Amino acid sequence: MRVLLLQQRLAFNFQLHDAPLDFIDLHGQGIESACAFMQLEIERQSLLKEKTRNSKERRSQIEKELAVAQGRFERQKGALAGEKEAISKIRKLKEQIDQLKSEELKYERAGELAKVAEIRYGKMAAAERELNRQRNGSLRCRRALRCWKEEVDEEDIAKLVSK
Repeated sequence: MRVLLLQQRLAFNFQLHDAPLDFIDLHGQGIESACAFMQLEIERQSLLKEKTRNSKERRSQIEKELAVAQGRFERQKGALAGEKEAISKIRKLKEQIDQLKSEELKYERAGELAKVAEIRYGKMAAAERELNRQRNGSLRCRRALRCWKEEVDEEDIAKLVSK
C-alpha cells in the first residue's frame, strides 16, 4: 500500500514539474532562495537611482551575486529539462516494450513463429538495450543533481516507513 502511494507521489511530482522551470531552487534552499533572489533584484533596482559611492559599490556587489545566481539557475534549468526529456523517453520505451510483448503473444498464439522471433530477438532486444542505455544516463544525471526519480527505490521506502 505504501509503495503504491509512493509511486503515485513520484508520478505527481513529475507531472508537477511540467510547469515552467522558472521557480527552480537557486541555492538548494527552496522558496526562501527564490525570495532572496527577488529581494536582491528589488534592491538593485532601488540602487539604480542612487548616486552615492556606497550605493554604487553595493549595487556592484548585488549585480555580481545576481550573475552567479542566474548562472546557477540556467545550469539547473538546462539539466532539469534534459532529465525531464530522458524520463519521457524512458516512459515511451516502456510503453513500446509492452506493446511488443502483446504483439509477440498474439503472433505466438497464431503460430507465426517467424514474427515472434523477429519481435523477441530483434525489436524487443533493441528496445530493451535502448531502455537500459537511457536508464544509465538518467541515473548518472539524477545522482549528480538529486532531482527527479521515475521509480521507487529502497531509500524512498525507508523514508516512508520511518514516518
